[in-house]
Amino acid sequence: MNTSLLLTLSFLVFALVSPAQKNFIFEEPFDNNFLQWMHGNSAEYSAVIEEGLYKVEYKQDQGAWYFWQSIPVHPDTSFYIESKITPFLKTTQSVYGLIWGVRDLDNYNAFLISNQGKTSVITCRKGVFTRVRNWTLTGNYQNNQTHTISIRKRYGKMSFYLDHRIAFTTEVLPFYGDLLGFVLSGKTSAKIDYLNIQQDRAINLVENAIQGNARKNLGDSINSIHAELHPLIAHDGQSLYVTRKGHPDNNGLDKRDDAWVSYKQKDGSWSRLKHLEAPINNNNHNQVISISPDNNTLLLGNTYNENGTSKGKGVSISHRKEDGTWEVPKDVIIDNYYNQNPIHSIHLSASKQLLLLSIERNDSYGHLDLYVSFLQANGHFTQPKNLGSTINTSYEDGTPFLAADGKTLYFASSGHGGYGSMDIFVSKRLDDTWKNWSTPQNLGPEINSNKWEAHYSVAASGTKAYFVSNQGEQHIGAEDVYEVIPPIQSRPEPVLLVKGKVFNAITKEPIRAKIIYYDWRTNKEKGNALSSSKDGKYQAILPPDNQYNFLAFKGGYYPVSQSIDVGKIEEYTEMYITLYLHPIEVGETIPLNNIFFLGNTNELSIDAAPELDRLVIFMEKYPEMTIKLGSLSQGKAEKMKAYLVEKGVESERIVPTKNETATNDFSITSLVEYGKTVQRRGNFEDNLDPTQLKKGQVFRLNNTFFPADSAYITKHAAKELSRLHVFLSKNPSVVIEIGGHTNGLPEDAYCDQLSMDRAKNVAQYLIQKGLPSHQVRYKGYGKRQPIATNKTLAGRQRNQRVEMKVLGTKGEAVSREE
Repeated sequence: MNTSLLLTLSFLVFALVSPAQKNFIFEEPFDNNFLQWMHGNSAEYSAVIEEGLYKVEYKQDQGAWYFWQSIPVHPDTSFYIESKITPFLKTTQSVYGLIWGVRDLDNYNAFLISNQGKTSVITCRKGVFTRVRNWTLTGNYQNNQTHTISIRKRYGKMSFYLDHRIAFTTEVLPFYGDLLGFVLSGKTSAKIDYLNIQQDRAINLVENAIQGNARKNLGDSINSIHAELHPLIAHDGQSLYVTRKGHPDNNGLDKRDDAWVSYKQKDGSWSRLKHLEAPINNNNHNQVISISPDNNTLLLGNTYNENGTSKGKGVSISHRKEDGTWEVPKDVIIDNYYNQNPIHSIHLSASKQLLLLSIERNDSYGHLDLYVSFLQANGHFTQPKNLGSTINTSYEDGTPFLAADGKTLYFASSGHGGYGSMDIFVSKRLDDTWKNWSTPQNLGPEINSNKWEAHYSVAASGTKAYFVSNQGEQHIGAEDVYEVIPPIQSRPEPVLLVKGKVFNAITKEPIRAKIIYYDWRTNKEKGNALSSSKDGKYQAILPPDNQYNFLAFKGGYYPVSQSIDVGKIEEYTEMYITLYLHPIEVGETIPLNNIFFLGNTNELSIDAAPELDRLVIFMEKYPEMTIKLGSLSQGKAEKMKAYLVEKGVESERIVPTKNETATNDFSITSLVEYGKTVQRRGNFEDNLDPTQLKKGQVFRLNNTFFPADSAYITKHAAKELSRLHVFLSKNPSVVIEIGGHTNGLPEDAYCDQLSMDRAKNVAQYLIQKGLPSHQVRYKGYGKRQPIATNKTLAGRQRNQRVEMKVLGTKGEAVSREE
């Protein structure tokens, strides 16, 4: 056998099983300022990185200046710190040196060198200095010459070296924090060539990390001499979003971060990156940080004004419009959000139901921790919840990416054992507390190097991953995007990608519709998608071992529902489902897909409730519509009708009938003009999109209640109306009518007067708070427009309501009669 091959194989086996390895965990050659060292010029100091050197100066006779960074030196194992520095010490008081274990100006350690070649070690705790070693002459030292300074911790001792000669040995000094860098005192300047750190660190490798799949630089179609960051692969693997920093084709005078996109070609290669147009890119920082499975929603790492200009820091979301362009992004609201670190990373899950955040807060373990935040009914996300100490370390943990299975988390960390200053890790969520995780595993040397890796993303198939590194073969720029086949044991659990098209059931034309997926057991939303108006295409991701109901709907069409059972799947799977939406027209027969009966009886199963509840809501939106309700037998049709009547639908609007085929459906037998032009859209919410409002839409003002036989506005009603006032103040082009409605028991004249008084009081309340009178009209409808039966208490309560009707938006004329 070839001896060199045997030695190589032996080394690989040792590397995989060795509990600790000596690694260059940090190498800073000062080729660029990627780590954002202090940079600038003032009366006290100057600092600049140029010509491969960090050139620093302290200009004052007294005092000192510190230049530090968060660098992952772990105090619990051996380490070695080395820097090559050329000092220029201008007075007898001039001093320079290394500082480590720094928390702040009152808590740090320092290895100092004077202009006479003397060395000393001090420690400062809570502002109190202790000289660990007095000034000691060390070797043949010359000012203005290059010197190597180093610190070694080993065997419970610390040794300090000048030009590789030991100056002295001390007991191990405490770490107060994770900052490390340089100090200058008393009119001193220096040129720093490099800063390197080695450490014996245990690496918890993912199983079979070495599989012979070398990472691949994506070449000049994706990478440039500038920095390419945050590669984000779409869930279907067909598009790749990249953030470019400082590229000459970026917007703005200083060419800040801009978002670019590439598309997979037929031969498997990637197209040349294309710069995204406005409103995604403007003259400030712009980054695409998440994309939904249907490719119609982008999460962006900044915020926007209504005209598309930059508002500032934060996170926002944009949806693709019907013409294929992107809408102006809107702010994402996270309750009690704050970040004590200038850096953050945020990721939107495939379900769009939660965010993962890398930020620093009061309960953080380190400089950056990972958190989770859940979508609420009001459209806001919950206060961030820390993922716990299994994931988070006392250093930096960032760039989270949650795979399509909703369980597999990839992130970059300087705190877990790795090869370089930042490595990529994987962990599995063990339960729904979001606190219990498997021990993070390093993705191994085919992905991680002795430099810096981060921003890992993987397609839903799990077979291709993309990340950023600042070192590698055929490296082009400061940071490049790489592609890799990930280790099998690191891949996410298989998921089902549901793909298809949505059509008009009559014309077979494509429709832009919304598809929502619900957990069959809990009826909680698990994801949603938008179909394309161009070709009707949609796609969504469903994790395995669950049963789902999904609902496709669009205004003017009856929502279609189906169920799908995703059992155990051994590999990534794609399924194609075509959906047909029936227009709301007289004579149209619409299937009811999820109606179930108990055995051979006429008794409805509880599983039929969601489908029939949707029909109840539909009939409330069209209060004068009548239907013929069909089933396999007359008895089954009667049971379906009884359910609808119990929920408040008037009995005379439903005619049960026996179908000739084994189907459940309903046919629209009458539909008056009012029901076609006035569509109820549910309750008013203050996060309504004003650009999507249409003339004739009606929203219920929830919680706007009145005492019996009174038009007095209660405190609860005032709170609801204050929300409406804020919305209308922000959207002065929206003109509304306040409509008052009563139940059907009192006389007509009484109902007309009471409903008018209530509508008038609501309108006057809004006007008194500052709205112009032309923006708010009012009208009393009495009992003429019921939305439910008046024969039951529940029905009468629904009829007794206040509604907001849209009379016009920007560009629409509103007559005084409306």
